[in-house]
Parts: sequence; structure tokens; C-alpha cells
Amino acid sequence: MQTLTETKTKSKTKTILIVSVILAAGAATAFSFISLSQTPTPLNSCVDPDAAAVSNDIYFATTTVIKDLSGAITQSAKDTCTDILTLKEYRCGFDTAANKYSITERLVKCYDGGCKDTEPFRGSVCLKPNHKTCEDKDGGFSIDEKYTAGNIWLRDSAGNLLQERSDACVSLTSLRDWHCSVQDGDYLITEQQYYCQYGCASGKCKPPPLLIPR
Repeated sequence: MQTLTETKTKSKTKTILIVSVILAAGAATAFSFISLSQTPTPLNSCVDPDAAAVSNDIYFATTTVIKDLSGAITQSAKDTCTDILTLKEYRCGFDTAANKYSITERLVKCYDGGCKDTEPFRGSVCLKPNHKTCEDKDGGFSIDEKYTAGNIWLRDSAGNLLQERSDACVSLTSLRDWHCSVQDGDYLITEQQYYCQYGCASGKCKPPPLLIPR
């Protein structure tokens, strides 16, 4: 008489198969077979910060990054507008045959509010339906904006005023400048501090003195 019993234990790293054979004479002999069914470690890694948002990832400006096994960045791509209505959204893809990640892209139409770059540029997003509007009189982020004083207005989709800010000197050499920014698919007002090398007055930095040729 012979009895055969089988036990299997599975995990992500290995499968262990134990077969016990009980002989008729009462002696028991155990045979242990270990078969490795490990999934090969990918040759690199990929990070997409807005991956968890799934269908809402078009409202988040992010950079998708590929890293090698040492952690060094080998490739990166920022979500970018290709025109006023189209967003190029980047994601992580995986090539099973090559056992490595790659960056994939898809084009999304931003019909509700168009495609907008973030300021300062961190990538681009689709604006959400019924998004706010923002108007900045000094032109927004630029090299020379700190030399121009301006006001900024944030309104809801119906045109009602939500916030108003004015550029202002906070010290003799420091300027608080306000900007229209885009975050999570909608407008908001953010501030930027500037050091004014030649002094601050009337809500703007004083420009460098003119050099007069001798």
C-alpha cells in the first residue's frame, strides 16, 4: 500500500513542493523539491507622480521619470501642450520581453477649458470644466516682471471676483509679486519674493542704473 500526499506553498519569490511517500512497512521518507518561479527583477524603474489619479491625471502637471538600477535618471518627460486644446500626457509602460520600463504617451483633447502651461513651468494640464479665470496686469512670470507693478484678479466661472492682490514692497530691497498659476486643473493666485538689488519702491524693483558712455 502506498499513500501520496502533496503540499504547495506559493509566494511572490518561490514555490515549494513537498511530496511525502509513506511506505506500507510504516517507514516514512520525505522528499523536498524546491522550484524557483521568481519574476525577474526589472532592469530599471519608472515613476509617474499622477498615476494614481487615473482618468484625472490630465489635471496634474507632472514629470514621468525612468531610472536605472543605480537610481540615476536616464529619461524624463513633462506633460506638455501640443496646441491650445491638446495635452500630451506621459505614463509608465512596461515591455515584458525586454523586462524594462519605458515612457509612453497619449494625446488628450482638453475640450472643457483648453490646455494650459503651469507657471513657473512644471508641465501642462487640461483645465477643468467651470474653471476660474485669472488676470495679471504685469504679464505673469518673466525676467522683467519685477520691474513692473501690477494688480491681479481671480474670478469664478461666472465672473464673480474671488481674490485681488497688488504687488508690494515688503522691505527696502524685497518685493512680493503675485502671479496667476495653474494647479490641479484650475487657476489660483501665488506669490513670488524677489530681491531688489537697487531697491524696491511703489510695488516694483528699481531697475539697474543706466550706464552713460564717457
